Amino acid sequence: MRRKLTLMVMLAVLALTGTVLAQVRPDLPTGAAEGPPLRYEDVAPDHWASDAINRLSALGVLTGYPGGTFGGSRAATRYELAVVAARLLDLLSSSITQLVSDPDFQAAIEDAATHGERLDRIEELLSDSAGPEEIMEFSERLAAVEDHLNTAAGEDLFPGRATPAEETVLSDEQMAEILSQLEQQLLRSQATALTDVYFGVLTGYPVAGGLQVGMRNVFTEHLGARFGIGYALPGAFSMELASFWEWPAIFGEPEVTLYAGPGILARVGGAAAALDLELLVGVEYSLPDGPVSIFGEVGPGFTLAPEAGDAGLVARVGMNYGIF
Repeated sequence: MRRKLTLMVMLAVLALTGTVLAQVRPDLPTGAAEGPPLRYEDVAPDHWASDAINRLSALGVLTGYPGGTFGGSRAATRYELAVVAARLLDLLSSSITQLVSDPDFQAAIEDAATHGERLDRIEELLSDSAGPEEIMEFSERLAAVEDHLNTAAGEDLFPGRATPAEETVLSDEQMAEILSQLEQQLLRSQATALTDVYFGVLTGYPVAGGLQVGMRNVFTEHLGARFGIGYALPGAFSMELASFWEWPAIFGEPEVTLYAGPGILARVGGAAAALDLELLVGVEYSLPDGPVSIFGEVGPGFTLAPEAGDAGLVARVGMNYGIF
């Protein structure tokens, strides 16, 4: 994106430079005793080089010979070539000075730099925290920004993007608003994104209270696992190992994640022991501006041992704290 904006600025420089170069210098060119004539006596208006000669004369690069002649068939001496080169250097130096001091050019450079920094920030946020869903959501709005820059430059700076019709062109204020909204949404997504490693506390049934530690994106994206210990009803020590598949932003909100998966719950109390299979579905909500999230989950539990066949309800709520 930065290279594209640099190209846009270069095009603006060339356009403004062309405007400056088109102006006739009020002083005499270097090495000239008099300015160029309005018309050279020996250059016909329909000559194939007439336009180029007139343009260079208007810029003071060529002045012809005394008497208003151009001498197009004469061989140029080294002295004449040196004078022409000096006049070109003078013209470029004066044009660059005028261009740099032009308030409109300075404002254009500042605007391009500001937009470039914001677009770089958006790309950084996308790279750090946005998933495929967010990228798809922002793609059309970023395309609108690229269309605006294409139109401002007068040609297609961004590959694959056509210059839009007049009624779809964005103003500078509209583009600034789009960039601001993109930044806010990406910052919000980054602030509410769930961390990969977390620990938490929970309560419910059959586990009345417990602690857990988990990791998201294990082996593959969206696949998570966790391990927990706690106190189960009736009085027993419990251990749980579960695995979940997560669907971030399933309801259109970046802070809401839906997950589902199986787990194994072992309960040991006195001389009794039980092993249960759980099938859980849960929702996790990440609190804004912090690593804390709250969750709730429910599902059936099936006894595997010591006697298979019993079924019951598993339900719990809790809070997770992201570590990193």
